[in-house]
Amino acid sequence: GIAQLNNDISLVEIFPNPSEGIFYVNMQQMNRQNLQIKVYDMLGREILQNNSKSLGERYNIDLSKQPNGIYFVHLKNDTQLTVKKIVVHK
Repeated sequence: GIAQLNNDISLVEIFPNPSEGIFYVNMQQMNRQNLQIKVYDMLGREILQNNSKSLGERYNIDLSKQPNGIYFVHLKNDTQLTVKKIVVHK
């Protein structure tokens, strides 16, 4: 299970927000081992998923083919779950 729920905004930054669909996730202070990134729309449908054993400090999310709206980025590793809201506006 997840030992801790951590929504500290200093751990993860997503920019620019709002965006036309290209977002950058800055994860400098987050443990990136076994990191899972998922993006959901407002209806809870999974739009994007990436599992990686090792990610760098910055990760790109491309939602440029998705409609305008609000999306939720879930970043989960072995001990933390962080959820961030992003807005696509073209």
